[in-house]
Amino acid sequence: MYRHYEGRQSSPRQYLYLIGSVHTNRFRCIPEFVPHAIWLMTDPTLDRGNCECEYCIKVP
Repeated sequence: MYRHYEGRQSSPRQYLYLIGSVHTNRFRCIPEFVPHAIWLMTDPTLDRGNCECEYCIKVP
């Protein structure tokens, strides 16, 4: 997990990202990561074509 701060130092906005995938730089939230996590845990072949996350679906 990566925490990014943006904006004024007195009241910064905080963003949390899940990082570590070779298929995308980061997942912006847990619900965005869930389909990818399910694929990682349930597909013994780890065939990216079976993943339904928005980043793996984009692959031609």
